[in-house]
Amino acid sequence: MGLRISVSALPAIVSSTAFLGAGLLIFLSRTIPADWAEDTDWPQILALYELRKHMSDNPMVALHHAIAAVMVFGPSKGLELLQALNSDNQIAGHHRLAAVRAHLLEMAGDYEAAMTHYRIAASRTASIPEHHDLIAQAARLSESITKAGGV
Repeated sequence: MGLRISVSALPAIVSSTAFLGAGLLIFLSRTIPADWAEDTDWPQILALYELRKHMSDNPMVALHHAIAAVMVFGPSKGLELLQALNSDNQIAGHHRLAAVRAHLLEMAGDYEAAMTHYRIAASRTASIPEHHDLIAQAARLSESITKAGGV
């Protein structure tokens, strides 16, 4: 189920990052209503983000590319891709980079580091609801670590 795109045909079709961005949104909108984590064609989404990265040096595109890579290769690959964004001044101090890193660290089982990065992300966001959510994520991990340690 879902939309199939011939990635090999895209270079001939795609003439702008806006067109490719719209294609990604259409692809995702047709895929997400399903049980999307299992039913989504993540390798195809990753290929589209790789193409988009070549068309734009936007660090948010690189961040989204890393997220798609996680869905194909696991959190270690995503964390590796995030390393390159640490030196990009456009995103290095952005709360979204810290939040994604926190989530990937949690997926990888490094709960202490994940908790730290959730707190960093919370300190960097201007959104009160997002701040509360990120603090709640850190508190959830702190509680889990405490319970696991028998404290």
